Amino acid sequence: MNLLQWAIDPWGKIVPIHIAWFLVWVAVIAGLLFVIVHAIYVRYFAKPRQFARDPVPVDPQRFPRRFPVIRWLRGRFTGSWQPPCSHCYLQPSESGCPV
Repeated sequence: MNLLQWAIDPWGKIVPIHIAWFLVWVAVIAGLLFVIVHAIYVRYFAKPRQFARDPVPVDPQRFPRRFPVIRWLRGRFTGSWQPPCSHCYLQPSESGCPV
């Protein structure tokens, strides 16, 4: 059985026009086998994931502040803009301004 049928297009090139339909069943069976093997692996061989009980607290000083222009644009487009502190560019609702 031929996997492909070939024809000549109007420009004289040989092109594939048909693929064997049994290849659809090959793909379906391969997909089902993958699902079954994956389920068996997850059920009997995979180790359960372990997550940390106490996550390390995030230190905000380790991360750089956004540029003032970006903060201003974000506030203007979301409708929550307030003039930033002239000392540290923090919004008045944010804590941590030393002034």
